[in-house]
Amino acid sequence: CDANDRAGSQDSLGSEARTSRAPSEEADDAAPQATSRLRSFALLVAKYSAVIVYIMSQAFRENLSQKAQSSRIIVPQSLNIAAALGCLSLALCTTFWTYKWEGIRAAFNIKKVCKFAVPALLFAMSSFFGSMAFALGASAAAKDAAGRIYTPAAALLSRWILGKFYMWLEWLALVILTLSCMAFGLLDTSGEKGASLGGLICAVCSGLTSAVNSLVMERLMKGETDPYVVQNVRLNVGSVFFNFLFLFVMGWIGDAESPARLDFGFWNYRPTSPECTQLGTCLGDGAFLAADGAFLGDCVCARGIFVGWGSNWTVYTALAAAVVYSWVTGLVVKQFSSVYRSVADGIMLLVVFFVLTPIFDDTPFPLTDMAKTLVVLMVPLSGTTFSYAAWEMQQAMTVASKKNEATLPPESEPDVDLDAISSDIEHTASNV
Repeated sequence: CDANDRAGSQDSLGSEARTSRAPSEEADDAAPQATSRLRSFALLVAKYSAVIVYIMSQAFRENLSQKAQSSRIIVPQSLNIAAALGCLSLALCTTFWTYKWEGIRAAFNIKKVCKFAVPALLFAMSSFFGSMAFALGASAAAKDAAGRIYTPAAALLSRWILGKFYMWLEWLALVILTLSCMAFGLLDTSGEKGASLGGLICAVCSGLTSAVNSLVMERLMKGETDPYVVQNVRLNVGSVFFNFLFLFVMGWIGDAESPARLDFGFWNYRPTSPECTQLGTCLGDGAFLAADGAFLGDCVCARGIFVGWGSNWTVYTALAAAVVYSWVTGLVVKQFSSVYRSVADGIMLLVVFFVLTPIFDDTPFPLTDMAKTLVVLMVPLSGTTFSYAAWEMQQAMTVASKKNEATLPPESEPDVDLDAISSDIEHTASNV
């Protein structure tokens, strides 16, 4: 009886001990769950923070580049050269960090670098036209809206060259996007401070060049197996080279204009401060001649590729925004679909038009011009509609291909003509 009593008392003590440990065990189980939730939340924030950085860096790049390249102090093409050098340095650091010296040697393969010469030329040409648009007076919002001709141009070229198929909703969105871009450009040229027609034409040429470059890159990437960072080094090497060549092209265009644009050619003397550009001009010997014919000693003239960069903080901030934008674009492309990128680009246009342009240009809030406000709202909506329709079409094609595979009879049946089925599938795929 005593043994049974002791056993019963030990069981009761054991149950009490287990009951007393239950809250601590639950707390121990809850701690890893809370940690995993925090980790998941941190990863989610990091993922979508890339989109926010993508939107803001692109918006600041457009506005600050417009301020710097339209100042008539720096050579507009010099900002493209500095941005290309910065992007090349960033690409080299990323390649070395990931693949060490083997990646650097693979990136500087002469044959592969020459293979990327055509897209590098088109990329530099697109940047050149964008700089010309800003230098000729186009605003950041007008240049971005006119550059949206990229989407319909890329769709038409891919339809004719690559044989891609587009549904009626995509064509409708393309028509609305094209017409809204044209309407915004015409509205922006009206008024006393309207953009010049030449600036908008350069913006359209920038978008068309980007559209052609997208097709060239698409065909080029299909035959490449190297990582993206290695290919980015090759692209930036060619971009630096061709941007230097366009430095001379811009200078020749400036000398051919009447009156000549001294800020286009790095070999021309030009004032080094914004105040002096309004007071007079520089002569061929480097002397400053005021508008009233007097020689002012306070205004200094200089020449060179990077002359005037210290006159305004917007030059360096535009360069930093361009480098950050080039880096974060790769992250957004890897993590998000084209629909998310289209939405982000549309939000960027709204940030430029409604927020940054009134701040940097000291203009009233755009709601005073309802015509331009309503048109600019149509541009991101139509672009997003096109991207979402393309995504829906891709999903439908994926489901259709799975159904075709599921309805195929097994290979063991002797009465099935597999060659005929294969030819039918290939014929259907070619039509699509």
